[in-house]
Amino acid sequence: MVLMRDASAPIPINRAERRALIRTQKGQGRSDPRVPRTPSLRRPRRQDVVIYRVRVDLDHARPPIWRRLDVLSDLRLDEMHAVLQAAMGWEHSHLHEFSLRSGRRRSERYAPPSPDDLGDDVIPTEQVRLDEVLQELGDELHYTYDFGDSWEHTVRLEEILPEEEDSPAVKCVKGVRACPPEDCGGVWGYEAMLDYARGLAAGSTVADEDAQELLMWLFPGMSAAQILKESAACDVRAVNARLASVRPR
Repeated sequence: MVLMRDASAPIPINRAERRALIRTQKGQGRSDPRVPRTPSLRRPRRQDVVIYRVRVDLDHARPPIWRRLDVLSDLRLDEMHAVLQAAMGWEHSHLHEFSLRSGRRRSERYAPPSPDDLGDDVIPTEQVRLDEVLQELGDELHYTYDFGDSWEHTVRLEEILPEEEDSPAVKCVKGVRACPPEDCGGVWGYEAMLDYARGLAAGSTVADEDAQELLMWLFPGMSAAQILKESAACDVRAVNARLASVRPR
């Protein structure tokens, strides 16, 4: 069973990361033997393979946008990335990363290989299995897609189920609301666009050239009422068809 993967791409470096990288290159940070290595937040892998039932929420979306998925516990995070793209409805058009958090100040990041040496704080996704970061009910893994629009997701472990012989590697059990279109300005841009569509559907004549242009670009040929209807629905059959093409059994 082999997953289709998107091409590797560098993770953008923000100012704080750039300063950390410069310190490392000067012989400080992790390359300094006087600085102890921080223990990993990952835990030992399971000895058996089970089914994880997880709920994936698009953070800050109001009303909520989410998917409930059954996935095998031994998926690698590069495979889980492909699963999340198909389940939510994204298009593999932007960079991404996972993170595991402990308290408010500490986190561990997982991303595709990058030509930029960011040190031990970024671990390649193909080296990490799902059962290393999710083990107990209620455990959460965070996933960010598109560092411009910042689509942030929370993957929460809800149930642990036994694997059966005919269990699919991944399945969508339930979903609520459609995935936003790519490049629409993040959660807040999407909701502002839908608010404008609601006004149009209600007969408003207030002009907003930017919102109107965005609607025409993202939903060509669709009326405001059609846009609202489409955004409110999640076709679970279509989601499972996409998942089957990503990871065939």
